[in-house]
Amino acid sequence: MVVQGTGTTRTATVYTDGVKNASTNIAGRILTTTAPFQIGWRDGSNGGDIQLTVTDVRIWDRALSDGEISNNFCRTDADLSDPNLLGFWPSTTVEYDAQGNPFFRDMTAGANHLFLKNPSIVSFSEASANACPLVDDVAYKTVPQSVDVAMQIYLWMGYAIPQGWGLDGQSWIPKYIDVVE
Repeated sequence: MVVQGTGTTRTATVYTDGVKNASTNIAGRILTTTAPFQIGWRDGSNGGDIQLTVTDVRIWDRALSDGEISNNFCRTDADLSDPNLLGFWPSTTVEYDAQGNPFFRDMTAGANHLFLKNPSIVSFSEASANACPLVDDVAYKTVPQSVDVAMQIYLWMGYAIPQGWGLDGQSWIPKYIDVVE
């Protein structure tokens, strides 16, 4: 959800999987409270059971643009150096405090952990097209890339590649070890 406004205009916009699906005028409503931050509360539910799965919660102190949301909705990481990022709860592991209360750890410097009230914690494994974690440099160096194709073809053919060609690719010839019994 993005809440933004200028002057007397204020709107709340809800996104699902990076796509804007609802927007409403909330001008005149007071958005400050001393109540604890909650996720999953539905007005009129009287605290009843709400079935939802929550992961990778982030809060910024500025309104993100439609483009920022669309380009980053499936990210599983957060830029912890972003001064506007107030909280990031990856929600991958439920932890417990000294009193046994379950919470998600806030990974930002603020360390405002997100405590869970009467959760039904279920372990599950789900493949999702809506998760796109960053691929680190190690993965890029261990998996052939398109720039490697030309060099690999020449090497398979046994052709010595002249330095002057300036091919940027690398060789992916496997190293074999002879095993003698």
